[in-house]
Amino acid sequence: MQFNLIPLGSVVKLEGAAKPVVVHGYEQQKYDSKEIYDYISVPFPEGHIRPDYSIFFNREDIEEVLHVGYSTPEDKKLREEADSRLKK
Repeated sequence: MQFNLIPLGSVVKLEGAAKPVVVHGYEQQKYDSKEIYDYISVPFPEGHIRPDYSIFFNREDIEEVLHVGYSTPEDKKLREEADSRLKK
């Protein structure tokens, strides 16, 4: 599934995942890697438990968007800028 970055707070189902996750950041680098991921998330409904529960993924891993998070003009601009860097 290809689309522009979705807002923070969005809840998505990832391919092959048992439970949904909630997005809390984008354009993220995993702690032990140089790879940049589209998103960082935490399990839903649990939320942040500890750092090793963070789930990094890319937009093509999204099977379904269950809920779209809150968006403002400032948020939209930030997502568009991050999106253009990620697509390079």
